[in-house]
Amino acid sequence: MNEYPFSQQNKDNQVRLDSFVSESLGVSRSKAQKLILDKLVSVNGELKKKNHILKNGDKIIVNHRGDEEGVAGKVVATCEYELDIIKETPDYIAVNKPSGLVVHPDNSHPTGSTLIDLAVSRFPEISKVGDDPTRPGVVHRLDKLVSGVIIIARTQNMFEHLKNQFKNHTVQKKYIALVHGAVIPEFDSIEYTISRKKTGFMSAHTDKSIGKDAITEIEVAQRFPNSTLLHVFPRTGRTHQIRVHLFAYGHPIIGDNIYSNSKTKRLSIDKKINRPFLHAHSIGFKDSSDTQRFHVADMDLVLQSFLDELNKKYGKQVVF
Repeated sequence: MNEYPFSQQNKDNQVRLDSFVSESLGVSRSKAQKLILDKLVSVNGELKKKNHILKNGDKIIVNHRGDEEGVAGKVVATCEYELDIIKETPDYIAVNKPSGLVVHPDNSHPTGSTLIDLAVSRFPEISKVGDDPTRPGVVHRLDKLVSGVIIIARTQNMFEHLKNQFKNHTVQKKYIALVHGAVIPEFDSIEYTISRKKTGFMSAHTDKSIGKDAITEIEVAQRFPNSTLLHVFPRTGRTHQIRVHLFAYGHPIIGDNIYSNSKTKRLSIDKKINRPFLHAHSIGFKDSSDTQRFHVADMDLVLQSFLDELNKKYGKQVVF
């Protein structure tokens, strides 16, 4: 028997019991429904129907039965995040991903605890979209600690259409970053190549013969003492591109403890921020009818409050 809490802040994003059990255990919806029908699943100590809608704080108990193939020994992983939908269309959903939520399952993040799990629970058809069954509907991604807008395809046609746009670098992406130090140029283009180190992290190079080409354009939004707020426009999509580029540029992102040095790590701790101040603010692309779409994600409370304090202490409000 295993007991787990279910947490969801947005009550409008309904999650059915059978969907949650199915995605969390990594079994089919019919097998999850059979577990419920066989009275092996309870919510807050009570047996519920397969279409029961889970609420914030619910405790789900799953009794594993040895003769249930593919179920015995597995645990239910719960997701404490909500699916914050910016826009829902028949072709795709635009979501504001919170910091701390992984986009898709991997060895370190099991099924049931990712953005894709939340999306599939709400939109089951996504599970059949894409090139990789472990990453359904995903054409691009954000780092775990980075917040902001991400697009998930609901149809294979839209998936292919988005994939081609990313491949051809026609998708327009804008990020907001707060970096250490005073960035002197109002506009600049960072064009270091990027390669992966043996540690698994990325490295930037001025030598064009090393790594893959990468371009990140920056624009100063506001200056503070010892820090600069930037609008960032990645023109390519390398892993950790913005973070590694700004670090190599000499202005690491505040709160980034990977692409940083001992001094800026200490300064980030002093500023009491435990995540990179990097937010995917907006994205522009063409939908399946070739109509241009543009979606914006509001900054979360942590970053917005941090920025508000700087504005209160040093200067005017910033309009994005």
